Amino acid sequence: MSDAAAGWYPDPTPAPGVPTLRYWDGAAWTEHVAPAQQYVSPAYAAQPVGPTTPDGVPLAHWGWRVLAYLIDSAILMAATMPLMIPMQIHMQRRMDDLVRQVDANSSMADFWSVYGSIMREMMYAEIPAVLIVALYAAVMMRWKGATIGKLALGLQVRLRDRTDRLPWSAIVVRVLTFNGASLLPMVLLAVGLWRAGVLLMVLVACYGFVDGLWPLWGRDRQALHDKFARTYVVKTR
Repeated sequence: MSDAAAGWYPDPTPAPGVPTLRYWDGAAWTEHVAPAQQYVSPAYAAQPVGPTTPDGVPLAHWGWRVLAYLIDSAILMAATMPLMIPMQIHMQRRMDDLVRQVDANSSMADFWSVYGSIMREMMYAEIPAVLIVALYAAVMMRWKGATIGKLALGLQVRLRDRTDRLPWSAIVVRVLTFNGASLLPMVLLAVGLWRAGVLLMVLVACYGFVDGLWPLWGRDRQALHDKFARTYVVKTR
């Protein structure tokens, strides 16, 4: 079994007359057992039932996670749009002023000064939106163990060997490495550190891309932010 992937296999030490499955964690047999659906030969070469937690709850497929993310994004967009409309109107007016200055043959120094001021204001406006998203994720995971999108699809965020409420330590790490990852480059851009801010924004975008796709090839179907927080997304129904 030393080369076998983690999963459920026929129990190497079953009770007499009771065929069971036992969870192999990739390195050793665990104490977690489950009744076998039907008798199978207790050969170690048998295929695992599928990726689950040690207590037998299936890990969520990548597609379910993406769909839950889209639902949450739609909810958050609808909730934050009224807050963003006044700032968007203000930004449009500032951009119109900038266009008029260019038409009036203002110096390039004036152009970049005004443009930089507009960009800083845009970043200041985005920071509250990111904080709202992070707060939403943190409160929902502590309260219900999942966001609204995940709850609608029967998904749950949990620790590997525990089914009780998520601890704040795991929630904070998960939120910072997922929802809050874009906050630092926005802060750098808002205070005028353009080069550092743009570079960090590119790195955060690359991280977000890899993070979102990681469950496709990870044997535990964890995203990178799950690995940092030691959390798993499971399908409860």
